[in-house]
Amino acid sequence: MNRKAFWCALCLFFFAVPLVNVAAEQPRSFTDSDLQKYRNPSDGTQSATSIPKESASGKKTADRQEKEYWCREGTKHAKIVEKAQSRVNASEAAVAKKREAADRKPGDKKAAKQLSDEQKRLAKDQKALAKEEAELTSFENQAHRKGIPPGWLKCNMEF
Repeated sequence: MNRKAFWCALCLFFFAVPLVNVAAEQPRSFTDSDLQKYRNPSDGTQSATSIPKESASGKKTADRQEKEYWCREGTKHAKIVEKAQSRVNASEAAVAKKREAADRKPGDKKAAKQLSDEQKRLAKDQKALAKEEAELTSFENQAHRKGIPPGWLKCNMEF
């Protein structure tokens, strides 16, 4: 039974392939005289799909403006995060300095209060840094959803 099915399939293949090739039409080709013969009156007008030259230059300008926007906004967010990080670093240094002063004088309430105030300021600066980093991440995600290359946010592009 297996051989019989194989031979049937083989015969079908050899007879069906030439029929498929015969049924396939050759692509039509046209000459210049054919084009003149079938010309329509509307052929001289611009179609809606063709791009005028002004539009192409306008697209370049719009693209450049979009790149500048993403560069400007990305740089703004990065600078805000950088400033927040520097405030956190300064607060950490101040806490370390106040801790040393408080450790030298264990009974000094003024030094303990200054240390507590610096620790509160550090916690506040850390929260601000986390918020700014979240905003930067949100901005980067928004750019990613819109298909903006990551280099645009860091101004790594050619105009």
